[in-house]
Amino acid sequence: MKSAVLLFLLILIAASSGCYLPLNKPKGYSYELVQPRFQDIPVPFKGGYEYIESRSFTYVSPASDSLRVAELRIAGDTRVDEIVEFYKKQMGIHDFELVKELPSAHVHKTVLTFKKKGENERCVVKVWRDGTLVRIQINIDPT
Repeated sequence: MKSAVLLFLLILIAASSGCYLPLNKPKGYSYELVQPRFQDIPVPFKGGYEYIESRSFTYVSPASDSLRVAELRIAGDTRVDEIVEFYKKQMGIHDFELVKELPSAHVHKTVLTFKKKGENERCVVKVWRDGTLVRIQINIDPT
């Protein structure tokens, strides 16, 4: 019995370490950065990533709920390539397709451009190292 409990705990620890925000929200976390209209923009939680509200803005047109514009700023601490892979995978889950990837090894910066499937919306995700932090800037606008 003890070995079964120990095995279960080891599997649980292995599965939870190194994870990013899954489709099901973990307790105490919300997809809602500012308002529900931006729930399709994933935010990593590994590495202590935090939304920087004072450097971000969002706008959703009252005339058309499908027209939205935003600049979201997020900062935390993991590797740039981990975050790039996170966005390449997660944005696809949220109906965005990767259009262009511009990596720059010299400054540890990558720019990913996505287009929302079936909509006239573009999302540009910039990921770069700034000292000890990895910064993420997400721009959403109509195409």
